[in-house]
Amino acid sequence: RHAGVTETALPDEDIYGLGMYKKKADVIVDRMVARGYDSDATHFFEDRWPTLAKCLDDDRLEGVKLYLCSWGYVTDAERALAEAEPRVNVIELDDFASIVSKK
Repeated sequence: RHAGVTETALPDEDIYGLGMYKKKADVIVDRMVARGYDSDATHFFEDRWPTLAKCLDDDRLEGVKLYLCSWGYVTDAERALAEAEPRVNVIELDDFASIVSKK
């Protein structure tokens, strides 16, 4: 919530960690099914490029909006890889609240 996103814009029950899942792609698909979301209405924010790269290879996530959070565990080389990938948007912390608040 320190990024300025209210619970109204992004309810706590819509925020998930890896927990019992083996892959983050499984979490995304599980949440899409549970909430009835289409892939084009789903956003996935990640602070590790290797995790996002795996998501790019998962056909179930076609259409999901993928974001690399630049304030996370991102090297300059990883950021360059993400910026070269058309399906990934590299965002700054200031961008986060405006993206999640658009509903």
